[in-house]
Amino acid sequence: MSNLSELIEDIQKSHVALRDAIETAESYWEENCLPPEADEINPRATGDPWSPKQASGHVCGALSHFSSLVAKSLELDFSPNPPSADDAQAALDSLDKIIASSEIVLSTVNDENLSHSTDMSDMSVAFALSRGYTIDKTIEGVLRLMSVHTFDHAEQIKAGKS
Repeated sequence: MSNLSELIEDIQKSHVALRDAIETAESYWEENCLPPEADEINPRATGDPWSPKQASGHVCGALSHFSSLVAKSLELDFSPNPPSADDAQAALDSLDKIIASSEIVLSTVNDENLSHSTDMSDMSVAFALSRGYTIDKTIEGVLRLMSVHTFDHAEQIKAGKS
């Protein structure tokens, strides 16, 4: 079992990394220059390169979705924030709103409810495993996924023009 404060710290660090990646990608925001989606994991993947705009919209939407999984498990009232990634500034603004709503949900997590089950998908578990993390479909697993997934896409976005 992971330490809750370490999980939260990793999530916060992943948010900083994503913010930095979005800021870095402003000059190539709509160029399809990022490595393709994880075809081996995602059956909906097309194998086509993504733009920072697409990756940012995806990861911001995922952050909101992951928060909703935790909220549902804890029987909290939660309305996900739809992401906007029309340009880098819109993505940053969207990220700020999603982080703020996520922090409200995360503030209700404690050591006792980390083991509560969630509706996390098998694809999410497979994604984490492909990145070296074995997670369960619990709140703890969702929190680990939040940071792993966000770090992964932040690196993808930053690597776009290297």
